[in-house]
Amino acid sequence: MGSMVSLGVGKLELDWGKNNFFRNHSKLFLPSDIKKIPYYYADGVTEYKEGCSRKLKDVKRRLELLGYSMSRLKEFYESSLSSVPDYYPDAKIQFEDFSRIITAIQLENIPLDEEGDDYNLGEFVSIYLFRNPEFNKVFNLASTVTTDIGTIFENLDPYITLRLLIENPANLERELQWRYADIVEGGYVTQDEIHESVSDEEKILIVTEGSSDLFVINRAIELLCPDISDFFHYVDMGEHYPFTGTGNLYKFCQGLASIKIQNKVLVIYDNDVVGCEKFELTQQLTLPHNMKVTKLPDYPGFNDFQTIGPNGSNRENINGRAVSIEHFLDLHYDVGFEPIVRWTSYNEKADAYQGVLMNKDMYVKKFKKVNSTSPDYDFSKLRFLLDHLYEQCVT
Repeated sequence: MGSMVSLGVGKLELDWGKNNFFRNHSKLFLPSDIKKIPYYYADGVTEYKEGCSRKLKDVKRRLELLGYSMSRLKEFYESSLSSVPDYYPDAKIQFEDFSRIITAIQLENIPLDEEGDDYNLGEFVSIYLFRNPEFNKVFNLASTVTTDIGTIFENLDPYITLRLLIENPANLERELQWRYADIVEGGYVTQDEIHESVSDEEKILIVTEGSSDLFVINRAIELLCPDISDFFHYVDMGEHYPFTGTGNLYKFCQGLASIKIQNKVLVIYDNDVVGCEKFELTQQLTLPHNMKVTKLPDYPGFNDFQTIGPNGSNRENINGRAVSIEHFLDLHYDVGFEPIVRWTSYNEKADAYQGVLMNKDMYVKKFKKVNSTSPDYDFSKLRFLLDHLYEQCVT
């Protein structure tokens, strides 16, 4: 008979396989998610064995970094349906309707009987699930499905359904569980083979202007987003620069575009006069689809910042003129003076002065000593920054 492996929420299975034929879902989970979880067998038997378990709300970001953002689900849905053999009927359920159906589902309202293993291919979805009232709250699904249609949706990419289920706040505390113990016990796969790390192709290469930017972003992700830190790796423009010159980020982008780099790349410019100028120039390049260019975001708190320059001391908006990565640190932590931006060189093209945060190395040194539980350190600007970078990664 062989051994089964499945991904599901409670008894509701989203994906399943047998023996050597299965999809590895370990990248949705962290090593800390490995624990004893329930395995459901015939005749109402439940056993507890090793598996992975993680709340749906905590799966969302890993799922999106694997490519399954809401903005791409329609593309995946239509691609999945277009791959169905011609001898199957058309599944006349548009993505917009399918999305409304799944996002309306509250998982706790779907009772599953104990005879699910007796369904033939396509019957579990068409006869059982798609006729359940929970699947018919916003769309009369029951009247449109056949066994063939059920077969099509049983083979739909499970991550599409999973991402839509996460859109319903009522589901967020439910546990997504991956049950693989039986195929390990059966000798079809080893314990080491079952837990795959994020591949280089799936990781996002962060490219910054210098080592300070790199350090702050890397450490901020480790402190504030440890659940997704394995999705990122970094290029320091200050060391081992692969092109001739002084480490110019724009030239680096030209080089990456010319070689059509295959990895996912996020290029980050400073939000100052020079950074904004180079950001605009880079956007005009013909970049590969897997390469995204952004700059540090405008932050409301930078609209009124202490500055000093040719016109003396003033409070000014430094967004687009002087914002570097150090501005997103806690500039008041263990410091006895107010942070100040000094206006330096004048840029005629932009008709603006370039600004620099004074004592910025000091703020970085203090950040090096804090951890995620430091009670007096204000991480709010760093969270704002990481939210911005995350959005760039998943859109």
